[in-house]
Amino acid sequence: MESVGSLKWPRRLAEVVRRGRAANLRNCWRDQLTFKRCCGEGAASTCFAAAEQQICCSGNRSSSWWGMPEVLSLAHLILFHISEGTSCFASLSLSESSCCGGPKVKECWDDLFSAGHCCGHTSVMGVEADLQPSGCWFGKFTQEYCCGDIDKGEDGRFRGCWDYRFTYDSCCRSLDALAPENPWSLGNLSALYRARVLKKCVAVDSIHHCKRMWHNALQEVPSLTHANVLRHARSIATSWTLEDAWDDVLRISPGFGASIALHGLADILKNWLGGVQVENWVFEYAANFLRHYRSAVGRIPPEDLRTAGGLRIADLDQAVSLFMKTSYEVSAQVALRERFTNREKDGIQDLFDQCCLEAFAHVVLVLELLQLDHVPCQGTLIALLRYGTFPSGRLSLEKWDVVDNDSEIMVFLEPSDDVPQMARKISRRLEADGWPPCTLQTGTKLVCFSLHLEVPMKVELYFFRKDVRQGIITGDMGKNFPLQAWGGRLPLEIIYPFSSCRLGSSWRTVACPNRPLEMLRLWNQQPNAFPEYVGAGHFGRCLALPVISGDRDSGDARNQRFMALGLVGEDLRLLEGYARALWKGGYASLLEELDSEPCLSRKEAILQGDTHAGFPWPPEWEEHEAREALLEEFRRKFEVEELKDPWTFRGREK
Repeated sequence: MESVGSLKWPRRLAEVVRRGRAANLRNCWRDQLTFKRCCGEGAASTCFAAAEQQICCSGNRSSSWWGMPEVLSLAHLILFHISEGTSCFASLSLSESSCCGGPKVKECWDDLFSAGHCCGHTSVMGVEADLQPSGCWFGKFTQEYCCGDIDKGEDGRFRGCWDYRFTYDSCCRSLDALAPENPWSLGNLSALYRARVLKKCVAVDSIHHCKRMWHNALQEVPSLTHANVLRHARSIATSWTLEDAWDDVLRISPGFGASIALHGLADILKNWLGGVQVENWVFEYAANFLRHYRSAVGRIPPEDLRTAGGLRIADLDQAVSLFMKTSYEVSAQVALRERFTNREKDGIQDLFDQCCLEAFAHVVLVLELLQLDHVPCQGTLIALLRYGTFPSGRLSLEKWDVVDNDSEIMVFLEPSDDVPQMARKISRRLEADGWPPCTLQTGTKLVCFSLHLEVPMKVELYFFRKDVRQGIITGDMGKNFPLQAWGGRLPLEIIYPFSSCRLGSSWRTVACPNRPLEMLRLWNQQPNAFPEYVGAGHFGRCLALPVISGDRDSGDARNQRFMALGLVGEDLRLLEGYARALWKGGYASLLEELDSEPCLSRKEAILQGDTHAGFPWPPEWEEHEAREALLEEFRRKFEVEELKDPWTFRGREK
């Protein structure tokens, strides 16, 4: 056996990990080795040996981590953009300031986007451009209908355009609306429109002429998002799609094609109103516009990138990237809900545990490779202590104790470490392995979604600071959360030195707290209350015996079955067997906890026939009649007439 950090691996797998290709954790990618380059259609066969390519390019990976083979919504479009890298600095962990002018960051560039294309061409217009729809225009209420003549603003009032939400000033007196249409620009756009209708802008000998008209039209336009300009661009882009002319245009004039693609995309984004006005197929068009832009990168003349005297490509690239990044978190949640809905419909719950364990183990390996101390916490830690795996353990009567449906990890930083910088490092490493970007929330919580797996999971990383001199661990989340029980100063000896938890298999371990039970009992402790996962009622705190806490997934059939049947004597035998086996193997376990007074009281009640002893019930279910009615409903659903468990009856005989 060999080890990488605190993870133990077989010798062959340890060698694979050192090369950055731990197949069972999808850590096949680094440097120039990426999933898209090595596993996509027409990918290079020189990335791996045949056996390694089979391992790295197969498994539970979906066709695209945003979760759909087609782009059918704005959320899909945003995730497609970030996943495929269709602009400069598409990742949330990258920016122009971090990639341009300072030390070279290899994650900033790929075989198309380079420093020459992405650095030094933007202006203030890219930051100030607003691609969010105004919300003013819908149906018959168009800008032409409501704003009318600039000197006759009252027209819109008589046409029913304005109310307490929308006013003439807010909708009509924008930079674009106030700017008079330059006759020269208008003439060039009109001429360009006529050339498009006559299919002149797809002919080899006239594309450059169309580019000149487009270039001239842009010079006097006051912003990147002028409605008339965007509308003409989208019309041209759509005609090129229908005429299958994109390849010819991008071959002859890549700058012209890229500029039209980005302006056409901007028009779609500006006109999107919560999906009301835009058909789903429009977003597939938008995705194709992004694909065409990416395919032109590297061949665009530098003079076309600029806004002043150019085709505004760099500023529009920046505006698109900013829009996508600000909308990413909500879009990821939408995709996660869609994926879970599809999972329930497709009946693939059997994959849930496998994908959750894979996602958790992958994040653990990344933290090890970055040499960041860490331990699991909350439900993740309970599952590892109780069953030696994550996220669930098997009980009797075909029951499963699904301890958690996401994973939580504490990450310990040095006092001088910068949290955002560390968060970006973790995110970039995971993105190189095919994950979507992680998002830093509340300043010290990094949230990552394993959307690249068939059944996705959320991984939450909580950052804390360790002070070895003072012997404490502190957080920055305010009000001492979640370390209230220690006054926000967790003693170092509760975490260090690490104990060892089994991670799904006897050959794989993960670092766990030195005193895990103490940490779990007091984690996020509220006045006069204990965490739900330690049990409820007069039995006291018992971590060794499972309960159905309020944050469990009520839609999971396994949780429903567990709620219906509760715990019986055979479950007690299994739980004690798991704990004893972990203890004998040298892993952290709940064996000692099973002999605590609260757990002994609960076990006695279960053996006497109270299958739900210690379960935390919602207030409305506390009445005996309501509780029994709920259990009867669950039992009917699972066709369970009576619990005939010899261990339960043996307990009664005692």
